[in-house]
Amino acid sequence: MADLDLDIRWDNGLCVIALKGEARLETVSAFDAVAVEVAERGVSNVILDMQRLSFIDSASMGSMLRLHNNLEVAGGKLVLFGLQRMIERLIERLGLQQLHIVEDEAAAIAEFA
Repeated sequence: MADLDLDIRWDNGLCVIALKGEARLETVSAFDAVAVEVAERGVSNVILDMQRLSFIDSASMGSMLRLHNNLEVAGGKLVLFGLQRMIERLIERLGLQQLHIVEDEAAAIAEFA
């Protein structure tokens, strides 16, 4: 089983989280810990760089949706980019149109300009 690495950058009230590996039930607590830190820092805008994420399960998807909902309540937004086609199809099949997906990091950053 592959691990999930999270590379976190904080920049001018924006958090960019690069995910690498496989997001599975066993790694949800690490992602949730980052979500808690986002809230504690008062950050309401987050970008998920998913270029190197090869797999996501339903537990991890649920964690991502919780982050999305919490950011929305705080007046912010979650933007995703770099999704593998398999992950993008999963999001479509689950009917998660509320997730904002763009092509690349520049487009993601532009969402907050």
